[in-house]
Amino acid sequence: MKRESHKIKSWTLFFSDILSGERTSDIRCTEDRRFLKGDYMELQEWDPIKNKYTGRWALVEITYVQTNKSNPCAISREALRDDYTVLSIKLIGAGTYKEYETAELNGDPVPLDSYSDPDIEDSNAIGRNLIDSEN
Repeated sequence: MKRESHKIKSWTLFFSDILSGERTSDIRCTEDRRFLKGDYMELQEWDPIKNKYTGRWALVEITYVQTNKSNPCAISREALRDDYTVLSIKLIGAGTYKEYETAELNGDPVPLDSYSDPDIEDSNAIGRNLIDSEN
């Protein structure tokens, strides 16, 4: 089975709870993508107050998908809209983007000197290598 990788914005409050292990689920709109058990989500932390990415990321695996279409809620069909899904997730890894990657995410000018900064580790490569090795 080929696993899909979804890059998704995650607000700071929810992102922090996922990193701490307190939050193990996520609710997502399914209008523009299809989530399947075994897929990965690369959550990119978004600060809604500053209206920009923070530079932190987390890689999670989708362990269960609850939709109203395929598996209606036992309480009520209205409890979960048809265009949304509840995802059970498991934290795989987390890290920080390099400064130039964060600038690109935010649409800011890319600082040239940060491109080769030896003090910043490319932690994102770990997540990318994990996904690539399974495909």
